[in-house]
Amino acid sequence: MRPLFILICLALAITVTNSVSMGGGRSSGSSSFRGGSRPSGGSSFRGGSRPSGGSRPTPKPISRPRPVSTPRPKPISTPRPISTPRPKPISTPRPISTPRPKPVTTPRPISTPRPKPVTTPRPVTVPKPKPITTPKPITTPKPITKPPVPTPKPITTPKPITPTPKPTTPATKPTTPVTKPTTPKPTTPITKPTTPVTKPTSPTPKPTTPGKTAGGLTPAQVQKIMPQANSKLVQQYTPHLNQAMKEAGINTPARQNAFIAQLAHESGQFRYMQELASGKAYEGRKDLGNTSPGDGVRYKGRGPIQITGKANYAAAGKALGLDLVKNPELAAKPDVGFKVAAWYWNTRKLNNLADKNTADSFSKITKAVNGCANCKSTHAAERNAFWNRANQINQ
Repeated sequence: MRPLFILICLALAITVTNSVSMGGGRSSGSSSFRGGSRPSGGSSFRGGSRPSGGSRPTPKPISRPRPVSTPRPKPISTPRPISTPRPKPISTPRPISTPRPKPVTTPRPISTPRPKPVTTPRPVTVPKPKPITTPKPITTPKPITKPPVPTPKPITTPKPITPTPKPTTPATKPTTPVTKPTTPKPTTPITKPTTPVTKPTSPTPKPTTPGKTAGGLTPAQVQKIMPQANSKLVQQYTPHLNQAMKEAGINTPARQNAFIAQLAHESGQFRYMQELASGKAYEGRKDLGNTSPGDGVRYKGRGPIQITGKANYAAAGKALGLDLVKNPELAAKPDVGFKVAAWYWNTRKLNNLADKNTADSFSKITKAVNGCANCKSTHAAERNAFWNRANQINQ
């Protein structure tokens, strides 16, 4: 406001000074340049006569210049008061809306996934192995029975000789045949049968019905006992199964049926040569020989009988001439796994129980293999189903 007041004062001062300068008149003896009368004694320069007494022309009156009209100053328009801008009302900021917390949804209880039905693995696209021809069952030669040693005939004492002088000479003759039986004539046939005993494999064995002797089972029989088994795996594993049974003396239908029934359950019908669980459940099991950290995982179940524990791996490897402690994965290979299963079978003397061929004896075999006969984890009903099916197929 102060600068505006100063400007107004200056404008008023300029206005007053201009009005004073324009309001003053001319002098009384003067006239205007055009309308004023000339001096009385003079005449005009052109039409008048020259003055009488003088020769000089009367000078023209000096015309006064027209007063310069000072332009009227334009009235200073008082500037409009500067309108101070009205302050904009400070809008109070809207309260920041805190986002509503989303309702915490309680997580659904984790439903333990149902084990998917194990699909038979697709055959690996590797060069097809040549079909393994199942070896012809080798029949163990019948034990050679030694021929009965002919018992020497009892020596009959000669009849008393009548004391006649003539027969005295032949009286000595009966004494000679008495010494004859003492000669090693009867022993000669005994030594002869011992010679072919050293060569039992020389004669070619006669073909026998598979499954009734040490020849083992055929792939077709194994497939019927384990209907969900992969046919290619059955063809691949059956020769190793038969070789292991032959070496372990599992050579009768009763023994073979009990053995194959336990393997069928433990391996999931030849689908699993290694336990699906991690093996952490066996950590610290001193009864299995797992004394170091990691032994439970390292020595978990492998092979068709799922051998478990460091102690069993060490004992089986020692018996088979393999270092299964450093290389426990070897037990999952079929050529080693079936031999390990046969070793386990023989060390528990399970052939003796299998020979009884009763439900009670088979239950005892299940306990020896799994540690329990009728526990839920044993799946005794499934084992019994395999055993009954094997008894019907392999008789």
